[in-house]
Amino acid sequence: MKRIVLLIFACSLLFVSFASCYRPGSGNNTESSKTAVPSLTSENINSIPPELKFQGLSFDIGAPGPTGPDYFDCDSPVSGDQISEAIYTRNRRVEERFEITINSLIIGGSGNAAEYLLPYIKSGDDVIDIMATAFTQSAKPLIVNDLIIPWNGAKYINLSQPWWNTSITETLSLNNNYYFLGGDINWFTFAVTSAFFFNKKVAEEYQIGDIYQIVKDGNWTQELMMTLAKSASQENGDGVRDIKDKYGLCVNSHHLESFVYGRGMQLVSFSDNGVDCRFDSEEMVDLIDGLGSFLKNNEYVWLDDGNETLTQIFFDDRALFACAGFNACEEWRNQDSNFGILPLPKASEKQDKYYTYSDQWGMALAIPMTATDKDRTGAIIETMAQYSYEYIRPAWYEKTLTGKYTRDDESEEMLDIIYSNVLYDPGYMFITNLEWMPFTNCVKRGEGLISWYDARKSVIMANFKDLYDYVWDK
Repeated sequence: MKRIVLLIFACSLLFVSFASCYRPGSGNNTESSKTAVPSLTSENINSIPPELKFQGLSFDIGAPGPTGPDYFDCDSPVSGDQISEAIYTRNRRVEERFEITINSLIIGGSGNAAEYLLPYIKSGDDVIDIMATAFTQSAKPLIVNDLIIPWNGAKYINLSQPWWNTSITETLSLNNNYYFLGGDINWFTFAVTSAFFFNKKVAEEYQIGDIYQIVKDGNWTQELMMTLAKSASQENGDGVRDIKDKYGLCVNSHHLESFVYGRGMQLVSFSDNGVDCRFDSEEMVDLIDGLGSFLKNNEYVWLDDGNETLTQIFFDDRALFACAGFNACEEWRNQDSNFGILPLPKASEKQDKYYTYSDQWGMALAIPMTATDKDRTGAIIETMAQYSYEYIRPAWYEKTLTGKYTRDDESEEMLDIIYSNVLYDPGYMFITNLEWMPFTNCVKRGEGLISWYDARKSVIMANFKDLYDYVWDK
């Protein structure tokens, strides 16, 4: 369906798209059941009355530019590309079901969605049906500027269904209001979810053992990761640590925060008693002093923005581990070295599950203030989510990941573990300013947490209190 671009927004974004039509697992959860493959079709499950139609409706989804709209709409499928074909099929099925057309349009960028949505809200026109939001920077401004409404009461939305991620609604609920939905419908979450990768040749060279079994036994921890990485690091003899040396771990710095959420940490929570901000908790201090110091040590770790140098070192068989998002796999399609996939390591063996986090470009769905028919939106989005579960999840999970990228059956099992526990934290979802993310900024700048936080505590606390006051006083 022809995509309508109502606003042209040009800016430098933190994310680079990897495609044309497209960015909480337990240690005992070892069953390779291929849970990503739907066991029920949407026809089996859909409880929306078949006679419900919205004949002639243009259902418009706003998303951040330049690539956001492509994750929800595709004019025509790219031959042989499973994802674009799945998006195309899903949308056509939804259009036929409700006798509507689905369109997508650019609404600003990742950091200024509120600014660009505001003119539509002020006009009072029911133009935008859904706002797909890069949440870290734009979720809070959309709420406090009265630009979106909660999903509460939207008929037909069934959060118990497997196509919804309940972490978003459970942990991000504000005074019993949930402003955002997420799940298979915003499928790009799969691509920007953080994971570990290991080079099989290097693993064999250093005899690290059966790392998959270590994961399944619940013993894949940050401490073990550091020990193994140290054992696989080696300088090439020229006295300079650079891209030509061997490293235990290569890290895309945009995924540094994943080390926080791999531990299941939550930095902020809201309740009737106010805001509990744990940026300077003892656990965070220990994490930055311990793991943070390791990540800053170039004797063992290659830390760089993006995937370019990481890819070079990792696939030149000079790194044991790499930490990046799954979208890196697109760049690895033609690499020769075999690699495996692992979840983020735990804090300790006592941690009950393996957790991960997803970058804001996974996006979350909100209802604009001017959307006049919440039940209509609920019916369409629920159906769209169901078809995403039926078509897009298998296309990403089975056909694309396991068919093109991963090199063994065990990695498929690891995907089950990883995708079953994507963690959402109000401290990340509503932070607004990327410079306020503690672990990432302390590691990259080489600062201690206490001094870093003392210099920013007042503005960070004001950011969250502003959100609290708006929701609880409303």
